[in-house]
Order: sequence, then structure tokens, then C-alpha cells
Amino acid sequence: MRVFAALPLPDQAVEKLAKLAAELKARYSDLKVVKPQGMHITMVFFGELNQEQVLEVMRVMDSPELKMASIQAVMGGVGQFPPKGQPRVIYCPIQKGGPEIGHLYRVYQRLVSGLEGLSLEEERDFTPHITLARNRGAGKKADRSRAGGIVLSEVEELFRFEYSLILDRLVLYQSILRPQGAEYKVIKTVVLGRV
Repeated sequence: MRVFAALPLPDQAVEKLAKLAAELKARYSDLKVVKPQGMHITMVFFGELNQEQVLEVMRVMDSPELKMASIQAVMGGVGQFPPKGQPRVIYCPIQKGGPEIGHLYRVYQRLVSGLEGLSLEEERDFTPHITLARNRGAGKKADRSRAGGIVLSEVEELFRFEYSLILDRLVLYQSILRPQGAEYKVIKTVVLGRV
């Protein structure tokens, strides 16, 4: 089963980001925007796990070390991966609350990395963010009317906002791949804010 852990966003934050993602799609046809149900802050992508591994990850989520306060954060602005050149991913960064999210990430990463037979697929530094779109045109020679020729400064005016949110749950999801896109099923939830 394909599994990942994430911090879900409040519904109002998802609505705001979904409107911005639709604007991006209207400007750049090669962008594949993330569906609203897929907008979250990914903490750890595990990839394919067997049933026993999933049960181990679920047990780790009961650790007292994860009993942390909810996180007050602010999202806003726009960023890209890779940071220079043509973007492959366009995201909304976390402007405030990043250190707290990073602390939760490090604790969770340490807890799950000790599980036997588990190989985490995280290779780069953790940057708390919300993925909005993937650029199917990256790597193509494209003019500016296509996503492959996207210039981030052209869309920055859409993202000139700050939106406060409270992150109050760490959720383990199953990602079910379907022809119409991934479907996410909640496997386990840890409620933050109970310290």
C-alpha cells in the first residue's frame, strides 16, 4: 500500500489555494494542478509498504514524543522546485511556523527511520510547503504561453497574501492511484494541541 504522512490544511485555506491553482492553470495549460483534497503539507512519503510496516508506522504515531502543541502558521507567496530554472513544482510556502513544523518533522522522521525494513524516500532537505501544480512542460522548449516557459515573477501578484492557519493534526494517508488522480484515505490521525 502506498503511504505518506501529512499535515492537512483547514478547509478555508484549501479553498483559497484551489482558486489560485485554477488561475495558474488558466494561464499555463501545461500545468497539472493539485486537486483540493491533495493540498496538504507532506511530512514523510513512505512509498509502498506492506501491512506489517503500516501497522508499525501506526504504532509509532502513538509515541508520547508526538504529543505536541498545534502549530500556528502563515502561508503565502509562491515558490518553485528546483529553486532556479524552469519549475517542475510550483508551491505555496509556509512563511511562519516553519521551525515548529520542522521540529515535528525531525521527531517523526527519527521515530519512523528506526523501524526495521523501512527505507524512507526523502532525499532532500525538508521545506514545509503546499504543492499547487506540477509542470508537465518542464524540460520542453516552450514559449511563454506554455507552462514549460513559466516565469514565476509573472504569477507572483496572485500570491501576494498571508493567510493564518492552525495545523492541528498529523495524518497517515493511503494514496490510491486512480486514472482520474490519486485518492487519499485516512489510516490514522494524531491530534496536535494536547500537550
